[in-house]
Amino acid sequence: NVIPYASRSYKPWYVAGRVAAREARARIGFLTAFPDVPELVSVINAFVEGVAAENPSLLPVHVLSSLSWFSPPKEAVAVRALHDLVGCDVIAQYTDSFVAAEYANELTDGTYSIQMHGRATRYYGDSVLTCVYS
Repeated sequence: NVIPYASRSYKPWYVAGRVAAREARARIGFLTAFPDVPELVSVINAFVEGVAAENPSLLPVHVLSSLSWFSPPKEAVAVRALHDLVGCDVIAQYTDSFVAAEYANELTDGTYSIQMHGRATRYYGDSVLTCVYS
């Protein structure tokens, strides 16, 4: 007796988008593992809808992909580009590392991250606005 199911993982990302829009001062970025995985597309869309509902002047959300679920070096390049080149002061991350949280924690300019995993708040404290999964 096995019943397959899948959660609607995009729903908490809508709330995360609203949180991002409340804290952002300039631009919002989103680092995703892959640009064409249906689950990730729905997550990004929900996040963008949350930003739009809270503060549409912060659109568009700038999305970059690392093309890997776990590649801290690639993710670090993408996070730095979102912050340093695009000017994002809130960066959401849907990969399996804490690179955005690490980078935001190192800065003193009020940059924040939104993480996929709840453990990030234990290690990076106030630089993490919220975590979508525990």
